[in-house]
Amino acid sequence: MRKAVFLTLLFLLSLATPLAAGATTETQFKDGTTSYTHTFNSAGEGSAGLITLPYGSEVTGARFNLVGDASQTTYTNFTTDRHFGGAGSGTWSGSPPSPYTSGSRSNVHVENTDVTLRPQPSTTSGSLTSSAALSSVGTATHNTTGGFVSLGDQGYTGVLSRFSAISAPSTTAWTYAGVNIVVEDEIHQFRYSSSSLYNVPTIQRFNATTGDYIGTASMSTGTCSSTSVRYNIYDATMDSSGKVWLAHYSSYLLSKWTVSETSWTCSSSYSFGYPYYITGVDFDESTSKLWATYYDSSSYPIYNQYLMELNPASPTSINGTWSLGSSSDFNHMGASNNPLSGLDVNHPRVTVNEYNIQGSRHHHYSFTGSLLMKEGYQAMPGGGHYGLAEYDEGKVMWACFHVSYCSGYARQFQMAGDGALYDQRSPSGTSATVQGATTTISSAVSSLKLAGTFAYVPSGTSVSVQVSNDGGSTWQTATPGQTVNFASPGTQLTWRATLSGTAQATPILDG
Repeated sequence: MRKAVFLTLLFLLSLATPLAAGATTETQFKDGTTSYTHTFNSAGEGSAGLITLPYGSEVTGARFNLVGDASQTTYTNFTTDRHFGGAGSGTWSGSPPSPYTSGSRSNVHVENTDVTLRPQPSTTSGSLTSSAALSSVGTATHNTTGGFVSLGDQGYTGVLSRFSAISAPSTTAWTYAGVNIVVEDEIHQFRYSSSSLYNVPTIQRFNATTGDYIGTASMSTGTCSSTSVRYNIYDATMDSSGKVWLAHYSSYLLSKWTVSETSWTCSSSYSFGYPYYITGVDFDESTSKLWATYYDSSSYPIYNQYLMELNPASPTSINGTWSLGSSSDFNHMGASNNPLSGLDVNHPRVTVNEYNIQGSRHHHYSFTGSLLMKEGYQAMPGGGHYGLAEYDEGKVMWACFHVSYCSGYARQFQMAGDGALYDQRSPSGTSATVQGATTTISSAVSSLKLAGTFAYVPSGTSVSVQVSNDGGSTWQTATPGQTVNFASPGTQLTWRATLSGTAQATPILDG
């Protein structure tokens, strides 16, 4: 009995001895160092080091301090506007320079490689359809119906002028109203069952004067081998022979149709191939030329847009090409890649429609010799629209696409001036200066930007514009797109324009 008690006590003492001896804190790894480094060459798991503990020890607490640092750092200089998504203030997501794989921006403005918060400029403009738009006319003629000023009255409608819309019945289906065109005494409209144009449309017919709904017209591919002639319709025009041409966006196509009041039959299609996304088409009666616009799909992410003069007998034969702009020019509603959809040419004037589902903008250009110069743009009311249709002499027509964004313009064929001189008359003089009404703003400004000057300028004539921020005491000459600076800030904004003509022709200022 005594031996058993002694052995039991000895075992208990032996078990307790290591616990007493191990009451220490280990601060180093197996190799004697107090830190351990592991470099990762790819994603995954790695060793955190080896810690040696005496036999029989018990761990009652542990703490590890982990610090992660990049083993290699690569820098890239952003040296162009394109590295930041292109000049402008629109949103962007895309591919910046290597080694970065993605990038995005919003609410910033990029210009000359500088990135700043997007400005919120104040704008002012005057419509010449109102007599109050001018404070002084001088010897010029102010036509408020056509919305223009000239040296003697002319048969002309300015691009800023508006005309009464034609309303369709309230029961007419209109959820997705696409391209429109006048056929004899009717308006034909391509209507879709969804917001996608990758569907065959229903062709609705309306009385071109009253807007009354008539019915539908059939659509047949006829002798055209490709069924793509029924899809992605972005614009339509009628040539002098009564044939209708359609522009097809992502199909690279123009198609030609024989049309009556009750049927559409495709007779020919013309493929331009990559990278020609056709966005607009128009036949100019004054020059008997066929024109088209296209998006260069190889120019991502800049989204270059172009105007082409085509041979009507062989449309894929391109006689000339002119740049219309890129993503920084077509960024309505904060988007950075709005497509064009709609073209109207009344040489030398050119109008294209920039489409965004929330709203459209019309961009206006003018040929000066062989050069195409941009005049400016204007935002259009009533949601985005597809296509531009010639309605009547001096008028262009369109309809809101998505009824949710029409804001009171649903079931309406809207009308505006097309900037065409349809009745040229002898000038009453060779020079005159007109001055706009003064606009008072709450905060003084020392710089003004002339967003645009809309004018019909025949050869040998000119229109020069000056702006003032102090009611007309100080003047600075400005050209479209130019920002001018004044020595002192002011709150009284106004402008004046000098029209210089000849004995045979007058320039026409319409906005």
